[in-house]
Amino acid sequence: MSVKLTPLNIVLACLVAWVISEWGGEGEPDISWLWLFLLSLLLIITDLLLRVRYVDFKRLWAVQLVFVLTVAIILVILKLKVFI
Repeated sequence: MSVKLTPLNIVLACLVAWVISEWGGEGEPDISWLWLFLLSLLLIITDLLLRVRYVDFKRLWAVQLVFVLTVAIILVILKLKVFI
């Protein structure tokens, strides 16, 4: 069984690296352990479901990239709405 790197795995790795880098910082953490766990679980389950649905690795990458970009754009829009 080979391990295949996908965009959702990269996002999860970046999220974990960011949380670890912020660990000993001063003040309140940016994300709670509960939200980190729920977001990690969501990314893992989404990755597994998309791997089952799209067997072709190139198509899997394309679908996951579209998913990540869509979620990022929605989050930016929501963040801008809050500040307006």
